[in-house]
Amino acid sequence: MKELNRRLFFKLYGISTRNRFFGKLSVFLSKSAEILFFTIYGIGALIILLSGRLNLLLRYLAVPAITVVYNTFMRKILGKPRPFVREKNVTSLTGHKGSNSCPSNHAASAMVIALSWYCIFPLLSVLLIVPAFFTGLSRVMTGEHYPFDVLLGWFIGGAAGLIGFVLRF
Repeated sequence: MKELNRRLFFKLYGISTRNRFFGKLSVFLSKSAEILFFTIYGIGALIILLSGRLNLLLRYLAVPAITVVYNTFMRKILGKPRPFVREKNVTSLTGHKGSNSCPSNHAASAMVIALSWYCIFPLLSVLLIVPAFFTGLSRVMTGEHYPFDVLLGWFIGGAAGLIGFVLRF
C-alpha cells in the first residue's frame, strides 16, 4: 500500500512538473481552494441566517468546524511528513512549509463544506463535490500530500458531511 501511494504520488506530481499548463493549473487550484470554499461556506451561512433557520445555522457552522478540529488532531497523532519533506527531488510547488500531512485539511474541509450545502440546495451540494475532488487532487499534484492523505481527508469530510447534513436521525 505504501509503495502504491508513493508511485501514484510521483505520477500525479510528475504531471505538474513536466507540463507547464497542468503545473500552473494545479498551483492555482491548490492556492485558490481555501478562498473558494470559505467564500461558499460564508454565503451558505448568510443564506441560512437570512432564511431565519437559526437551528440549522448552528449545525451548518458546527459540523465543518468540528471536522477541521478532528482532522487537525488526527494529523498530530499520525505525524506523517509531507512529500516534499520526505522525498528527494520533490519541492512544494506552492511554497508550503513543512508540517504534518495526513489527513489533508484542504480535502476534508472542501468535502464537508460541499456537503454542508445539502441542507440549503441539495443539487448544488452534489455539484460542489467536483471542485472538492479537484482541490484534493491539486494538493497531490503540487507536492503537498500523498494520495492517501487526500483520500483520508475526503473520507473524513465526507463522513462528517453525510452524518451532519445528509442523513436524518
